[in-house]
Amino acid sequence: MRSSSRFSRVRGWAREGSTLARRGQAWAAGLVSRIPVLGRLVSELVRVEVIDRSLAIGAQALLAVLPLLVVVAAFAPPSFGSDVLAQIRDAMGLGADVAAPIQDLVRPEGDLREQTGAIGLLVMLISATSFSRALQRTYAKVWDLTGVRRRGAVRSSVLWLLGYLVYLDGVVLLERLLDDLPGRPSPSVVVLGALQMMVWWWSARVLLLWRVPWSALVPSAAFTMAGMLLLAAGSNVVMPRYARVSVEQFGTFGLVLAAASWLVAFGFVVVVMAVVGRVVAELPWWARVVDRAAGRRTAPESAGTTDGRHL
Repeated sequence: MRSSSRFSRVRGWAREGSTLARRGQAWAAGLVSRIPVLGRLVSELVRVEVIDRSLAIGAQALLAVLPLLVVVAAFAPPSFGSDVLAQIRDAMGLGADVAAPIQDLVRPEGDLREQTGAIGLLVMLISATSFSRALQRTYAKVWDLTGVRRRGAVRSSVLWLLGYLVYLDGVVLLERLLDDLPGRPSPSVVVLGALQMMVWWWSARVLLLWRVPWSALVPSAAFTMAGMLLLAAGSNVVMPRYARVSVEQFGTFGLVLAAASWLVAFGFVVVVMAVVGRVVAELPWWARVVDRAAGRRTAPESAGTTDGRHL
């Protein structure tokens, strides 16, 4: 009797679950029918394979970029290298005590620089292009571009990697300058947010081999910047406790797990915001915005060329 009653109870739960699933599917189908752009967004996310792309970007960043950043910071002046790693640590939301093993690598008494050498730095720089190539393949998939020449793809990925390293150094310099400005953190958030948007705008253009117009990449850059700011804010809430618990349970390997989790979330933001940016860029109203902006730029020039005073 007890087994039969339990079986009937489980069967009732299964029926309720299937009913709720059908209602959810019907509600989602109705929402997509009322908002066509939402259906386009979902289909694009499925086509791009957002989870696989996020995992690929996170894995390449963990295996190639983080070691490169540590080595670059070790070759930089001590205070400057420590600030670069502190910037990355703060973006991940990791506490200084949790990230101490990484920070210790760039201290003056460390021998990482002597062990690596210039040739090792060059090798790590070349291997780090696997991360930029993963980003490049993601953007090409998002924009449905094919037929990329290997030589051009490698050149653009190396260019992007070097540019991103320069961007990280520029962020450290800006942080030092903005420390002296009153009203902080407002100036820092605005300036660094604008700089981040410009970097993602340039990144998409370079990684797509200049085959997509600048105007079409503005939404992607804006959404990526907003997503990264939200990721940083959420990381400051979630990551300190998660990283501390991981380190307590698994030691240094727990720090690797925490960094890997954050990098996968980073990849997820990049992929999703790139897809959202393309969907927005292909909407009719965005084309009208671009046309109006182009008209405002060309109007003064045309007026100036017809005015006799400027001849």
